[in-house]
Amino acid sequence: MYKKLLVALIVLLVVGTEVAISSNDARTYFLKAKEYYRTGKYDQAIIELKKSLKSDPSQEHTANIYITLGMSYEQKKMGDETIKNYQLAAKYAVTKKQSGRIFYRLAKAYFQKGMDNEAIKSYKAALKHPLSKKQIAVSHRALGVIYYRRKMYNEAILELNQAIKVSPMAASYAYLGEIYGIKRMHDEAIKAFENAVGLDPEWPGAASVHMGLGLLYMRKFEEWQGKGNKERAKVALDRALEHYEKALEKNPDDIYGEMDLALYEIGRIYLIKDNLDKATETLLQLKKKYPGREGAEELEREIKIYKK
Repeated sequence: MYKKLLVALIVLLVVGTEVAISSNDARTYFLKAKEYYRTGKYDQAIIELKKSLKSDPSQEHTANIYITLGMSYEQKKMGDETIKNYQLAAKYAVTKKQSGRIFYRLAKAYFQKGMDNEAIKSYKAALKHPLSKKQIAVSHRALGVIYYRRKMYNEAILELNQAIKVSPMAASYAYLGEIYGIKRMHDEAIKAFENAVGLDPEWPGAASVHMGLGLLYMRKFEEWQGKGNKERAKVALDRALEHYEKALEKNPDDIYGEMDLALYEIGRIYLIKDNLDKATETLLQLKKKYPGREGAEELEREIKIYKK
């Protein structure tokens, strides 16, 4: 009996030692992987993470390994592998906070691949768990964008307003302004767009927002002119000119291919203001920068008509 007990103790000691060694190896591989990830060496990080899983697949930090694998594949723009590893991470999550983090990352991966149904489910799941204020805001904004793409405008407005309530961001205001514009709620659209550029004047999308404001103020000009309110019409026209000029200032290289419209509208505004010299100067800019574009031809026709 004592011999059996002794053998059992020896087996336990040996197995326990192997488990400890295995766990230590797994932790070593994981720490190396985190360092590789931090320095942008994603391929090496993936190798070390897989070693960590192989050395001790039952370890407590399995979810973190799969999260880091997902993050590494995300950096390599390998969407399917990203999603696969975040899905595995969700199975091993041990806390609500960790689950929230995983669902949030999984939702973003689905969103980037255009898998809207899956993204909606994952964002809603993430919002049921502890998240940072920014993550909550981004989740609501992403849901708003998906609803916007589906032309579910009322639902989109609710989500975007929720995002803004939690943490105001220029992008949330910009999408909100776009939707209000589609719904012909021009005053609300102007307010949302102005909040977007007021909150972050250097936001990459600022030029497009200024373009939207220019168009909206031109509509307000036409509205007030039609009502015979010259004072308000003049204010709207001045604001339109201001925003078109800011659009040009923010996007001198015309990244989005829309600045020919800004120049055309500026030229047209100068004609309305009876400033033929400025309108002609704008036409020359338009012809030089965008030869053959319809806007240049149209502005030239309007200038000829004005001269008559």
